[in-house]
Amino acid sequence: MSDKKDLNIAFAAGLLSPLLVGALIVAMTPLIILRAWVLTVIWGWYAVPIYGVAPLSLVLVFGALVAMNIVLARSGKPKGEGFWRGVMEHAVTSLLGLVVAWMGSFFV
Repeated sequence: MSDKKDLNIAFAAGLLSPLLVGALIVAMTPLIILRAWVLTVIWGWYAVPIYGVAPLSLVLVFGALVAMNIVLARSGKPKGEGFWRGVMEHAVTSLLGLVVAWMGSFFV
């Protein structure tokens, strides 16, 4: 009887993990798009006028951020850090970075 219960739990976990991965991708995509947008705006404020380089497209920066997230992914998260707390931290730090860069753009 115990073997059948263990088999059911393992089967359910096997079905849930693709769903969890899909939910994680859906939840993280807006954050990566937000960060990509912030980087393209900051690039346009600083690199384009100072160095005369071409502006970056949102798609190019999005792809670079996805690649960096894959390469630099953390193997574990610190204890006590919830998923939504991490989401909010990423969003707030991106927007604060944009505000600081905007204020600095007046001195360029």
